[in-house]
Amino acid sequence: MKSYRNDELIQLLSDDDASFRMMSLHFLCEAYAEEPELTRAVFDGWDRWGPATAFTEFPMLSYFPVAAEQVEESCQRAAKMVTHRALKDPVTRCAGKLMEQVVKLPARDLQSHGELLERTTVKSKIFFRVDLPAVRSRIDLLGRPADELAQLLDESVQKLSEDPSQARLVHQALHALEALRREHPETLDLGNVLRDSPPDDGPQAISFQLTIQSLGQLPQSGLEASLARHLHDPRESVHSAAVEALVRSGTPAAGDALAEQFAGAAEGNQRWIARGLQRIRAEGLAPKIAELRTSNTEHTLQLMLLIAELRQLDVESIERVTAEVSRAEAYSKALIDAGSVFGRLNSQCEEAPAFWDAFKQYLQQASQSLQQPLEAKRKKLLRSDRRSRTKARREVMERYRRRQ
Repeated sequence: MKSYRNDELIQLLSDDDASFRMMSLHFLCEAYAEEPELTRAVFDGWDRWGPATAFTEFPMLSYFPVAAEQVEESCQRAAKMVTHRALKDPVTRCAGKLMEQVVKLPARDLQSHGELLERTTVKSKIFFRVDLPAVRSRIDLLGRPADELAQLLDESVQKLSEDPSQARLVHQALHALEALRREHPETLDLGNVLRDSPPDDGPQAISFQLTIQSLGQLPQSGLEASLARHLHDPRESVHSAAVEALVRSGTPAAGDALAEQFAGAAEGNQRWIARGLQRIRAEGLAPKIAELRTSNTEHTLQLMLLIAELRQLDVESIERVTAEVSRAEAYSKALIDAGSVFGRLNSQCEEAPAFWDAFKQYLQQASQSLQQPLEAKRKKLLRSDRRSRTKARREVMERYRRRQ
């Protein structure tokens, strides 16, 4: 279900309006869209408008899909983009982000591209985040028997339980776990690892942390209920990781799990869950989000859930969100972005004019709410400036009188 309305969002990547291009790319990447057409559209945008202006916030993305068949082109583009450019050049930064995502592909997809990756990454210091030793380590684990990989994982867990700060061991354990999950999935029962609330330390805690981190990198369906158990955990490191793993899975069951666990969660957990609901899209999820919003009285959470419903892009929500948008007042860029894309993709429905009227009204109110504190601050600065000048004049007069 990661593809829910993705085709229409991908079409917006070719829009003449740069803001719509960037908003659509954020929506797609935050939901872990995987379509090769997405990547193709970004490359075409770079060719048309230039990497610096096509998608201005591309270097800030934390995820961007690159298919196995796009590795060679990605490397060629990255190498060309950094030629004779400074590190801070926006084009250079786009190249750096692209290569960061290339090396996140499965080790088997990277196995035949080792020399190409080497040649590309030596061309600029912007590729410092491209961890080629990690790539080589992952490739080296291909073909290893399950028993050997399990032993490597167990040894890493044991050492990490004694000293969790060893980053090298964390990577080693994650690489071994990835190899087991990809090459020998029948040997693992991740649901069993996720069954109980983890302790704060020890081997069980390390195993849980590695498992949930791995699920945030490599999704696996069927574990939604197991992950949902941890959305109420008081530790942010646990419930935030569970949200990320559910969003990464992108299934309707993951969306349902987030919605079902929202009501009974603590407020801090609810904010993480609401953010997860903003990122995941699934058919039929919008009315469930609306029900959560109507039963919640906390203003920030209501706003977050309104944004989440808008980002479902569900035309069946249009009358409901029109009423909610017309009542909104506080400035929110996330709401403006969500409303803009929602209105654009549902512009052909009968209720679209009413939505746009409400949205324009919100924009005016939001602009006023933004100006009020700025105006208050300006007046405060003017008063302070007047007091400073008055004080300075008095000091000058005092010095003048003392001289007489």
